[in-house]
Amino acid sequence: MKEYSEDVCIIGNEYTIGFSHGEVIKRVVYLGDKMSGGKVMRCFETKKQRKLVLANPSYTSFILEEDMDELNSITSEQAQESWKGD
Repeated sequence: MKEYSEDVCIIGNEYTIGFSHGEVIKRVVYLGDKMSGGKVMRCFETKKQRKLVLANPSYTSFILEEDMDELNSITSEQAQESWKGD
């Protein structure tokens, strides 16, 4: 039997996030999940200014995966680790 998972984001991928109050944040990099105040928060980093964005899944209207033209710091590290393993 498969377990249910809310993992909709992949660490290192870029997304556009829409919130229920109408705000949209474009081209953020997913860093992973973190517990804050007893709730799971999705952690993102803005690509240009490198600011942290915490998104409560309860208030997220949509998360769109972006096409990635270049490697960001996380995907670059992942690629280097996989090359070392070969």
